[in-house]
Amino acid sequence: LFPVSSASGFGRQRGCDQAAAMVALGTKMDYAKDMTFHVLAIAWLIYGESKILVSVFDIADEIDKPIACGVDAAAIAPFMTSGTVNSSTVTSNATLPAMTESLRRQLLIKDHCELRDGQYFIPSVTWAAERFWFDFFGILFAVNFALWSFLFLIGMFVVYAMILFQADKEEDRHRWEGRLDFARGLYMVIVSMLTFNLFLLYATVLNKLTAFGVWERDSAAAIVSSKYQTAKGATLDTDSWTDLFSPNFDALFEFKVPDRSEPLFLGTFVRNVAVFTCMTLLKNIYLVMVSSISDDLHIVSLIFATPFAVLAIGAFYVPYLAALFCWKNIEYANAINFNFDFDHRVRVATFGGLFFGLQILPNLFISWVTPAFLYGKEKWDTYVEEKKQGDSEPGLCDMTFWGHTFKFLISRSATVVGQYIIQGTIGLSCLGWASWDADDSYAKAAYWLLFG
Repeated sequence: LFPVSSASGFGRQRGCDQAAAMVALGTKMDYAKDMTFHVLAIAWLIYGESKILVSVFDIADEIDKPIACGVDAAAIAPFMTSGTVNSSTVTSNATLPAMTESLRRQLLIKDHCELRDGQYFIPSVTWAAERFWFDFFGILFAVNFALWSFLFLIGMFVVYAMILFQADKEEDRHRWEGRLDFARGLYMVIVSMLTFNLFLLYATVLNKLTAFGVWERDSAAAIVSSKYQTAKGATLDTDSWTDLFSPNFDALFEFKVPDRSEPLFLGTFVRNVAVFTCMTLLKNIYLVMVSSISDDLHIVSLIFATPFAVLAIGAFYVPYLAALFCWKNIEYANAINFNFDFDHRVRVATFGGLFFGLQILPNLFISWVTPAFLYGKEKWDTYVEEKKQGDSEPGLCDMTFWGHTFKFLISRSATVVGQYIIQGTIGLSCLGWASWDADDSYAKAAYWLLFG
């Protein structure tokens, strides 16, 4: 009943529709895989930042409780019964035990503690500033974190809906994905930078606990070495060579809450929160860099993207973390002498060294490096699409992505270099003066690392 030509034409047209449908389905499945990776990355970020936020208010609650001083009442009892109650008037004689530096330090701590029911406690007024700033930064962190997360998550789901159900052309999908990549990178970096001010509070709490003898001073080298050994063990503890491609790094990002019965509970808790905050910050920046270069978590993509992510972390975030550690030890030189005032030395290190000076480093990452990689990625997607239309594919060593990325970096380098020189010089000068004025070996070591 039907002409053969018409029937065959109908069949060809139907076959073309099926092929087009299969291609569209495959494209959307590729986007679905990319979305799965990005959604998991965002979920990991929100989980880590939420734990940090909860920990901030937990620390604020802990410093409201009575904290015993590190004073051995039995050891200093002979000096107390002899009528000597002030460490500055203690002299050795035949009736008293030999005076040691440890005893002299305990007597000094005793002079700054409150005696309650036969036990010495840190005065409540010691934590007046920390109570305010933990609440202030905690609320500020919570509001900004919730606001940015709400706006980004709404926008993310809207864009994903546009990509999967609304955009018919591949160019439109690439354009929406590029915008979402930029928004996601910006969101992750902004949320991560909200934690910077918390490091100053962690440092002041640990310094005061050390001054009152209930914490021992930490070495940054020891902490880094411990984390390195953890990563090394996770990589080498394998049953077969294939396990090298899936190492377990859970211990690097584990947050350990110490047992409350430990005598150094508060110091251990604050130190663990600080380390977890640092590792979460570095993990977030790593994810920003990897997602800016690649859309998936294939092992080849990670191998090629990881060196650039590590380079960005080492260039923009490790120096600022070194500056924060330098600030901690500058403030320690005051705290160990029970000088908790925000004096000239600490002001110079805080405002000149950190807030105006070396904060230029993470700011350059968010305003210069991240847009450059996202710009290169957008140009690369367009280039690949043009290649596909010409029935060809880019080669393994195609440098189009890096060409556009470095072109963007160079086009804005004049302003960036000027800012870096001016603010970096001021920041290094302020921290250098404060480190040598404090005459602290830990502060000087951190400064030389920063200077290098």
